Amino acid sequence: MRRKRSRARKKPPLRKPKTPQEFLDRWEELVKAQLDASRRVDPIKLERATLAREAIQVEIETRILPVMTDEDCAYGRKVATRIRALDVRIHTCGATVSSVVERMLPDAGPGTYSRQGVLRDL
Repeated sequence: MRRKRSRARKKPPLRKPKTPQEFLDRWEELVKAQLDASRRVDPIKLERATLAREAIQVEIETRILPVMTDEDCAYGRKVATRIRALDVRIHTCGATVSSVVERMLPDAGPGTYSRQGVLRDL
């Protein structure tokens, strides 16, 4: 008998946003991806989400803001409020991870250099 191969489902490729509201929604999705990566302590996914977030923020600032209607601006304020709350959660996650790592590491002072340029431990 033949075994069926398990196929990992591929995510459909992301469609490039077209309207200002789609850009704002995509921005919020990327911030949520950053939070998820922070919670999972996944530096690769965090870096990817951060780079994508930075790219879309530049695009919003340069291409989208100048053409936004009053309705889009109102929606943008709501999205920005949610993103601020998500950013606080991301920073809290980072502080928690940092605190846990600090407790797990042995008490060792940072390495310093002597006048001769030789690394020494404190």
